[in-house]
Amino acid sequence: MSERNRRTNYMKQSGVRGVASWLILLMFVIKMIYMSYKNGMFGMTFYAYSSALFMMVYILCGFAVVPILKKMVFFQIHHGSYRNGTKVYRTVSGVMLTVAGVIAVILFLFSAKISLVLFGTGLCSFMIRIMAIAIMFWIPALCLKGYMEGLGNSMPGIFSDVVAHSIGLAVTILFQPAFAEYGRKVAALVRQDSYAYAYAACSGGLGLLIGGIVNFLLLLCIRTVFGKELRKRIHGEEMRKTDSTQDILWNFFGSYIKTAFVEHIGVVLAFVLLVLYGRTPEKSEAGAGMIYTGIWVIILPAALLAWQIVMPFVRHLSAIMKQADFHHAKERMSFYLKLLSYSILPYFSAVFALAPLLGKVLFDTEQTDFILFMRIGAVIGCLLCYGIFFRQAGNVLLKPYVRNIYAGLLGILGVIFWFVLDRSGMNPQLCFVYAYMLACLSYILLTGFMTLKKIRIYNRLLRSVVLPVASAVFASAVVFGVYILMEKIPGWITVLVCGVVVYLLHNIVIVLFDVFEQHEWTEIPAKKFPVSFARLIGKY
Repeated sequence: MSERNRRTNYMKQSGVRGVASWLILLMFVIKMIYMSYKNGMFGMTFYAYSSALFMMVYILCGFAVVPILKKMVFFQIHHGSYRNGTKVYRTVSGVMLTVAGVIAVILFLFSAKISLVLFGTGLCSFMIRIMAIAIMFWIPALCLKGYMEGLGNSMPGIFSDVVAHSIGLAVTILFQPAFAEYGRKVAALVRQDSYAYAYAACSGGLGLLIGGIVNFLLLLCIRTVFGKELRKRIHGEEMRKTDSTQDILWNFFGSYIKTAFVEHIGVVLAFVLLVLYGRTPEKSEAGAGMIYTGIWVIILPAALLAWQIVMPFVRHLSAIMKQADFHHAKERMSFYLKLLSYSILPYFSAVFALAPLLGKVLFDTEQTDFILFMRIGAVIGCLLCYGIFFRQAGNVLLKPYVRNIYAGLLGILGVIFWFVLDRSGMNPQLCFVYAYMLACLSYILLTGFMTLKKIRIYNRLLRSVVLPVASAVFASAVVFGVYILMEKIPGWITVLVCGVVVYLLHNIVIVLFDVFEQHEWTEIPAKKFPVSFARLIGKY
């Protein structure tokens, strides 16, 4: 394949991956909304605990392996060694499947004890057992996905992910009534209502299990179809000698320690704080469910958008810094920082202003704590998006040991903030969210300062961050007033109207503040309204 065809193929696959990511996110949000309606925040608490444990294993044993395995396989294939590429896949997947198998067996056999020790309740054991089985299908599926991406084709993994999450959502919706009914019967026998909520939450775990099975089988079938062609290329190779298993594992674990753990330290911190929260006697019965639903669902859309904005920037910045063109790097960093602010801040300002309405419309709850968590989630999400930007920029500009130090500080500071806030007498739910928020803020200040110091764009922060934030605050205040005036109008209509108002106000103020220069508008998607407004008032 020529270089031009390879780039075209890469761009097409990137576009499909971006659309697929939004489809998967949409299915996740629908699942959360449906389960919160059916199970309430108390039922979501059991799902939150078990899902957090599953996500830890899923990310560290599978999701974090995909980019590393992809690079290792691609390196071998690029040098014409399909035999070595296949051996790399078999070695790494064998190790990770063994690790996942051991973890799954431990979780399945000691689910009640693990649930009690980590989360202060043994009722998560039902769902932990389901998720332990799901791990045995999701981890090898992710290894297969990394192998195929290393061969140069990410389409099978994208397709299987969409199908798996679609089927998982359908299974959750179809089987939730059966689990809820069985839980009510068990609760009546043992005379404890908690059993009804714990069993009802298991429908989400069953969706993950069935989705994982479908994902694995689809990828296995696709690999089998292409297996004949791979075997032909392997037999046609002149070089018969392959790398030793020891060298493969050494390279894999070296890359894993340097990148994977550091990249996902935020998830690890969230899990550690959730465990600390679960062991707190004063915790609310519905607290974990409100935190998980109110914050996680709010953060994910903006985080996904931030990733899709930041990754092209990282590629541009890497190419620029190879030529040591600091002036061009300064312009690119300033523009992408503006684009990030322009894209995510209207969303967070709308969530902050409309939190009471969104809680009622989306999650069927008007609890004051849940509304507070949604608003804090908007702040945390905003910090995380900027954290993604500076972390990825730091991957290009900062030395590896510096990045590792800052990532370690994120975890350490989060735990320290938890204990300080807990000692101050604050309730556990707020300890969790404020500790995580303060840790993220500290990480952004450290990483952002060192990253900006390399490029020296301090004088551009006013237009890149400060003015867009001021625009978002203004839009949020106006929209909150609109929401109060439309209080008697049906919720969905109010949400749509307020969403349009936020978008228009934010764009108008951005234009009035001259955040983007005239030539920069050509690179911005959905620019028709702000450009038309700028011309109307004579900006250009």
